[in-house]
Amino acid sequence: MRIALIGLLGLGLALSAPLQDKAQDTGDTIAGGVSATSDMAGCVYQAEMQGSPPSGCVGLIAEPCLEGAVSTSDMVVCMAKETDFWDERLNLKYNELRDVYAQQDSDEPEGAIQLASVLKSTQVKWIHWRDAKCMGFERNRYRGGSLGRVTGSDCLMEMTAERVFELEELLAEARM
Repeated sequence: MRIALIGLLGLGLALSAPLQDKAQDTGDTIAGGVSATSDMAGCVYQAEMQGSPPSGCVGLIAEPCLEGAVSTSDMVVCMAKETDFWDERLNLKYNELRDVYAQQDSDEPEGAIQLASVLKSTQVKWIHWRDAKCMGFERNRYRGGSLGRVTGSDCLMEMTAERVFELEELLAEARM
């Protein structure tokens, strides 16, 4: 997706003047007026029914929105909308996994490793790593240029989605 974003940034900024008068969709709906969020939820549900991670769903909200983006800010907003979807799902899966681990922990003898607290510590560290990588390194890799905002936002979206997939795998394993 990064290559497409770089191309879109150049194209979007080059075309921004003639397109500024057009009303623009920033990702709430996609072609045909269908809600991108409901399409995303449907894609995720279908992947779950097939027993596979919904990695093919990444970009379903951001990409149609990016087609109409005319500025760096528009692109960042498009990716933020999808990041919000993945972040909500991340919180849901994290809480489910924490609850499963807490139940399993209660069945363990005193002094045994408590997976719920290890999960919490790991998640906090993962959030710090994601933010450092995406909003620190990726965003600053272009030395303050507008492409840094785009790559940082793309990184945040993709890493959040990938973490959701990890948590879903752990949850499926923990429920066996």
